[in-house]
Amino acid sequence: MKGVGRRFVQGVVEFRDALSKYSIHFGFNFDFVKNNKDCVTVHCKRMADLGCLWSVHARVENYSKTFVIKQLDDVHTCGSSVSYN
Repeated sequence: MKGVGRRFVQGVVEFRDALSKYSIHFGFNFDFVKNNKDCVTVHCKRMADLGCLWSVHARVENYSKTFVIKQLDDVHTCGSSVSYN
């Protein structure tokens, strides 16, 4: 999930796959707030009990049909650590 503007040319399936691999690699769980072919919004699973602010929102661009990250709050306030090393 390296940042806003990251493109997934194979669409929502590629984005969901990348999201799953990312969460496994960094050791956190997430909940889908919205999850359909045009738009995906996800929060850290610890949002409810610890108020974690990590979230990502991506949607399809109509003109290119590419899935793009539009918002990423990449800091886990729940204690999970995410780095891009």
